[in-house]
Amino acid sequence: PSAWDRASCDHSGLPWYILSWPEGDLRLLEPQAGPKPLKGRPYVYGLQDCYSIVQDWYRQERGVELGRVDTVDGWWKSGDQDVLLDNYRAMGFVEIDQPEHGALLLMQVSAPVTNHCAVYLDGGEMLHHMPGALSACTPYGGYWQERTRAILRYVGE
Repeated sequence: PSAWDRASCDHSGLPWYILSWPEGDLRLLEPQAGPKPLKGRPYVYGLQDCYSIVQDWYRQERGVELGRVDTVDGWWKSGDQDVLLDNYRAMGFVEIDQPEHGALLLMQVSAPVTNHCAVYLDGGEMLHHMPGALSACTPYGGYWQERTRAILRYVGE
């Protein structure tokens, strides 16, 4: 099963049967229950991406369920909509001047609009998830700080 198959099966909470054609290989994929580890996840847009890692961190660490704007992969390429900057207030966030533990960082990475987010952690690190990479904690500064468009605190909806 692919990373997409595993993430989708977990998300559905139902067992999946995968049949490969023409080989006829049949596999049963069982969903993994419980919270997923925040570090080391494969990237799957809409299920395990940069915003999903933010949602899961807030759920696990703060008991907060964040909503999600309905988008398709690559929405940021045209520059027609700035989904992250346009919707953070409605999701219960306010802008702050300096990062603090749990702050939401909104960044613009190789795109005409803000298209990446991360959670700021103690020790100057951020938890994030880039396409084609595993979710990870990396130092916040330099490259990432230069691309930051907003630093946000969750205050509730």
